[in-house]
Amino acid sequence: MVGFCGIDCLECTAYKATIKGDEKGLEQMAETFGKGVLGPLDWVCLGCSPQNRHLLATYCSTCKIRLCATAKGVSNCAECETFERCATLQDFMKTESETLARTMGWLRASYLKRHGQPA
Repeated sequence: MVGFCGIDCLECTAYKATIKGDEKGLEQMAETFGKGVLGPLDWVCLGCSPQNRHLLATYCSTCKIRLCATAKGVSNCAECETFERCATLQDFMKTESETLARTMGWLRASYLKRHGQPA
């Protein structure tokens, strides 16, 4: 399962902890990213896809990339007409792994090919 931005939800600590019933994992997310404001239950998450929007980690519910993608009605940013020009997405990908950028590049190229556009 891939998020709008290309992150693999199956590798996310919050997602894995939710699926496995791992309280320690949720507590770890709260300690690492909650900054004393978000507790373990705020990290319960089934991924950022539209069908899971009501079971999304509190932190992720404010993600600008997810909010933009859902407003535009795309299932992944690779489908968006502004993919290459989107500063929010491009800046995010620079802070993540090379793998994420490569995956998003492949998704974009595949999408463009299937829609008869040059990659």
